[in-house]
Amino acid sequence: MCSSDLGRDEPLWTRNVHQVQFDCASIRSEQVPDLIMSYLLQFDPEDVAKGKRFFESLNWHRNTLAIQGPADVWVDTRPDWNKLCGMRGHGMALVEVSSKEVDEAFPDAERRGHRRMIANFTDLGVVFKSGTGPGLVWVVGLQGGQPVADAGVRVFTLDGKQVFRGKTDAQGLVQLPPLAK
Repeated sequence: MCSSDLGRDEPLWTRNVHQVQFDCASIRSEQVPDLIMSYLLQFDPEDVAKGKRFFESLNWHRNTLAIQGPADVWVDTRPDWNKLCGMRGHGMALVEVSSKEVDEAFPDAERRGHRRMIANFTDLGVVFKSGTGPGLVWVVGLQGGQPVADAGVRVFTLDGKQVFRGKTDAQGLVQLPPLAK
């Protein structure tokens, strides 16, 4: 996980939808391993129950966005994601977007008009390389592609244990020690 600031300008594309509901929860860095485990790995009932408890423990912000546009035309809306998700410029959020209009139009579809995503609000690009030997992290700014010096880098195991913490050098690089399997 790396940190920096973010501008906003990510689109929300809709068609024949006039109102969208957002449920957003800001994710603290120490919650990221739990988020990923809860979001991605639900193989047995215990995992599903643990994920449900994690989602219920989050501080959710609910907002509704009115969308204006002609019928049968895709509309590109640029919402203020930071405001919708209670963010302050950068960070990570779990976002669920839903629409009653889509639910009503497709009553038998799985999860109907609900879409859940992990949103990473950052202006950093991160390349992570690991293997049986030492690893490497390279951090660049997305605006200009230049290396980012002094970016904080932390590496966690799947069970949430932090196994590395460091900062990038002037070339945006930090070398990782060999990580245990």
